[in-house]
Amino acid sequence: MDIRITDAELESAFAPAIRQEVTVDNPDWVKANTPAEKKSRLSPLKALRNYFSPRSESAVEDIYGERWSSQDALARLDPSQGKSIPLVWRNRQFFAHGKGTKRVQLLYLMRIIEALMPNRVLEIGSGMGQNLMMLAALFPETRFTGIELTQQYEAALALKAHPEFPPELVRFSPLPLRDLANWNQDPRRRERVAERQ
Repeated sequence: MDIRITDAELESAFAPAIRQEVTVDNPDWVKANTPAEKKSRLSPLKALRNYFSPRSESAVEDIYGERWSSQDALARLDPSQGKSIPLVWRNRQFFAHGKGTKRVQLLYLMRIIEALMPNRVLEIGSGMGQNLMMLAALFPETRFTGIELTQQYEAALALKAHPEFPPELVRFSPLPLRDLANWNQDPRRRERVAERQ
């Protein structure tokens, strides 16, 4: 599988989240990277371990309940809002919104789907379905399904019931979306409608 992502595409995906590029001797950078501050942030390995460790249903509800009201979740996609975190990319230091890394991940996911062109995609733990909505608008010929076991699927249903594609998702997508008119329809239904015309 050949996934081609240029440096320009990566920078374009991450750039809206950058609040400030700094040098290693910047006082704010030094403060944010003291041993005590670093210890207060989870290491990627520890975060991954915490992510996959068993959690009770109530713990999951507590973690995700406040994140997934439909309007709050869409507002959180705005990289000008929220807390900056220290990030290093290619020996450059930034204070950036964490959603910048989410856009880069989404860019990779989009390129993988573009390379594979599957008929169906299943996302487990789809939350509000934001990824699925953007992917469905980019790849209208693919059927996307999400599974969410918490009660936050209700927020996803409310979001999917919107008559128009949320503009926040258009702005957040790292690639231009192709089909904003039929993003919430089953592709098989579109095929049947096209056959009748």
